Amino acid sequence: MLQHFIPQKWKRGGRFGPYVPLKSPIEGRHDDLPYPGSKRSSITNYIRLPSTRTIVVLLCLLMELFIGYVIGWWHAKANIKQRPHIPGVKPCIDDPHYRRTFGSEDGDWFFHAPIGETHYPAVPRYNVLLRSDALSELMASRQQSPLTPLFIPFTRNHKMLEQAVLSYIAAGWPRYEIIVLENTGTMDANPKGLLADDNPFYLNYDLLRQRYGVSILRTPTLLSFAQLQNYMISTAMSRGWDHYFWSHQDIAVMSNETAVPFKPFYGNIIESLARLKKAKGKKARWVGRFYAFDWLTLINVNQLVKVGAWDTFIPYYNTDCDWYERARLTGLTVEDDKAGLIFDLHKVIDEPEKRFFGMEAENDSPNSERFQGLRDLLSEIHANKSIPKAERNSWQSEFMGGKGDPWTYDPEGFQKAWWLTAERGRDIYKKKWDTSECSLISVGKKLQDAWVEPKPTE
Repeated sequence: MLQHFIPQKWKRGGRFGPYVPLKSPIEGRHDDLPYPGSKRSSITNYIRLPSTRTIVVLLCLLMELFIGYVIGWWHAKANIKQRPHIPGVKPCIDDPHYRRTFGSEDGDWFFHAPIGETHYPAVPRYNVLLRSDALSELMASRQQSPLTPLFIPFTRNHKMLEQAVLSYIAAGWPRYEIIVLENTGTMDANPKGLLADDNPFYLNYDLLRQRYGVSILRTPTLLSFAQLQNYMISTAMSRGWDHYFWSHQDIAVMSNETAVPFKPFYGNIIESLARLKKAKGKKARWVGRFYAFDWLTLINVNQLVKVGAWDTFIPYYNTDCDWYERARLTGLTVEDDKAGLIFDLHKVIDEPEKRFFGMEAENDSPNSERFQGLRDLLSEIHANKSIPKAERNSWQSEFMGGKGDPWTYDPEGFQKAWWLTAERGRDIYKKKWDTSECSLISVGKKLQDAWVEPKPTE
């Protein structure tokens, strides 16, 4: 066995013959030159070094791997630059005391953040909430970011949506905390600018993101109202939010500028939220707050698991009855609160930017002539929305173009299919609860009564 580990002395067997041992390794003298002419140390006698050719091949392979890594890193960096900027959304110049982040760099491909840092129109100075005790409490607790995320779902009629967004900004809601929820089913046609402006599903991304400074979150496909509610819940949970707000696109809000003492609309929202956060005992069992019906709603995410998801088999009408009544039957509360003036509308006013924001000289104090005129106009539209009843949803069919646009559903067919689906949902609600009454508690229903076959009458 030792002969395999002891150096040997070699001689060539003939002019072209191989090297052979000069002596037996046991009998012969052990020297440090195992091969004639070798100058390697005794350590290398035990190790056969790779040939020059092998070393060159290995170096080439390593170089190829390194080049491939560099090319892959470069392409990945270029793709990240092409994504919409998500993190660190900077506040607009009107709201210097906020800085909030919505998503993460490597996360949401459906989220489109505001563009730039300076946005318009400028918020009337008296509606900008700079300091308040309630705001300081909420900011000190740092419960979530953004502090007051507001979803405004959109499907049809971009003018109505823009009017609602402008009203919230003018009333002091931080514009970069407003998230327009694009639920059109047109895939990526709107962010790419592929739809005509008379298309009912058209949405002006540049106007909303660059001028108004709000965010847009696209749904992966067209969702029903119930599915949309579940999508907002899922979005809030995935971002670790304790609460969020949602509103309708066919409304407008204003600060009550005749109130004494005056508080901006958003200031009242902050005070309401701060009170709810400090609630103890039974008062802490709130799952929602209505600010004028559900035209503006605050949702408590921490209580949602007790209620469960919205019933997607009841897609539109009566699905709110189903969910809110289940919440109340669970022992949670859904009560009313006040923030300011909220109007339910069926049409767009002329020059909404000018009417909601006015001239800069008018923005020094509340209760101006501009405010009074706008309040009276919106009150009139609000009063006439359901007279006649057909007027209520007339805004949904105002735009009927877009023929030939990509991913666009026929507007007339969409309207017919929507109503058919809504009616079937009402039928399912009646089957589920054996009543068409919205207030299940008032007719003695309990949670265990859902989908129970009624007893036959004798």
